[in-house]
Amino acid sequence: MEKQNAGSIILTEKDRDGLVKLGHALFACPELGFKEVKSNQILTSFLSENGISYESGLSVTGIRATVGTGRKYHIALAADMDALSVQGKEGSFAFHSCGHSIQTAVMAYVMKLLKDRGIVEASGGRVSFIATPAEEFIDFESRERLKKEGKIRYLSGKQNMIAEGVFDDVDCVISMHINGDSGNRLFDIDSTLAGFTVKKALFHGKNAHSGAAPHLGRNALHGASLAMDAIAYMKDQFPAEAGIQIHPVITACGGSVNTIPEEVVMESYIRANTLEALLEANKNSMTVSSTVPRPSGLRLRWKTEPAICRFRSPPG
Repeated sequence: MEKQNAGSIILTEKDRDGLVKLGHALFACPELGFKEVKSNQILTSFLSENGISYESGLSVTGIRATVGTGRKYHIALAADMDALSVQGKEGSFAFHSCGHSIQTAVMAYVMKLLKDRGIVEASGGRVSFIATPAEEFIDFESRERLKKEGKIRYLSGKQNMIAEGVFDDVDCVISMHINGDSGNRLFDIDSTLAGFTVKKALFHGKNAHSGAAPHLGRNALHGASLAMDAIAYMKDQFPAEAGIQIHPVITACGGSVNTIPEEVVMESYIRANTLEALLEANKNSMTVSSTVPRPSGLRLRWKTEPAICRFRSPPG
């Protein structure tokens, strides 16, 4: 039984089943950022079936669909499309462990309901569903290739869409994200998210036989280990409310068990609750790490990838 008041929508059983079907279809085809080809096809087919006009191929795989033609307001419903890379018994694979398939299904289905009920047209405005690719900052090698090919300018979908002007005429953006099921089904409104930047450090030393002549080598792994310790100690300089989170990992280590590692790659996010704290933590991380190479006989080269500023809903 459907019950509808002015400006509000209540789902019918048919709507519920349709939403679940769309969510299951998206969940069944997890894809990493800028590779959401099947997800794009599912969403554009859904939009076409429901008579909703759209633009596709924005920032490679992104979509913008619009209901209404009025000029009083323009609200965007933003949802992420991509999955995460997780480890299993047979290696890594894409999986919707962050729940993006759910938020995308919900926002797309809201568009159908708005179209069917005619609420947006009656109010003289527009609502756009913006499906954004590559929310997760991962799979860097693939994304760097896309940059070199001129297909993207930044490593995340929202950054590219902003640069492309997709949000230029939008008055308000509504987004959603789900959390794990803790047993309490609650809504959290006006949430905040930490900002972060991406760091990559290349330690370059000198190869040598680890049994016959280790003293002739310069161990790049030792340098990375010392830098990780220095960064860990540096974090104590920040108060808890700064929200500093830095957890470096070694993503590449050249050599074999009988040689001194010549090249090591260390990567990390630097997260913080304010832009000021983020900039300071970034600077301090590079400062304390730069003390390692000279006495160790190593060379250190940093690469910084600007990511996302802290998210905070506007007051009111």
